[in-house]
Amino acid sequence: MALCAILLKNVIIDPRAQVRLDIERDCEGFSVTESAIIVVGNGIRVTA
Repeated sequence: MALCAILLKNVIIDPRAQVRLDIERDCEGFSVTESAIIVVGNGIRVTA
């Protein structure tokens, strides 16, 4: 499981959305470092 997530500017996370709970799913939509830090880019909307 990821230890942290970095959210860049203008990121919107919907109330029921999840980040950091499923590393394989996060790899599909976000940048993930070798040390499992998830980076959500500028202006991204994270949906449930």
